[in-house]
Amino acid sequence: MIYLVVKNGFQVVRSFVESNHHALYVTDYSGENEHLPDSHGPWAPTSMRKSLMRVELWDAAQPRGKSIKAGDILGFRNLRVRINTWGQVESKMKEDKISNLSGGENFTALLA
Repeated sequence: MIYLVVKNGFQVVRSFVESNHHALYVTDYSGENEHLPDSHGPWAPTSMRKSLMRVELWDAAQPRGKSIKAGDILGFRNLRVRINTWGQVESKMKEDKISNLSGGENFTALLA
């Protein structure tokens, strides 16, 4: 069983559109996680490659992706997280239950 404990939210490292959904790569700065896939690409800092979680936005959550950018701090309610057949975390949001926490005390606390 995997428990994700995030006090102040996830920081967005990458936000982009795929063919039929929006995808985010986020981190909570808790360090490497053996269940997270190794993220590659020029956008992924080398030191964070095993601490980035992919979140796919589907259905009612998909339109929200247009307003999310790298650096935003997000809170997710009802984020669906599971381990796939390769033993890696995958997650998705189907409902628009995403809060942008950037700019408030949550942002300061996360980066402190």
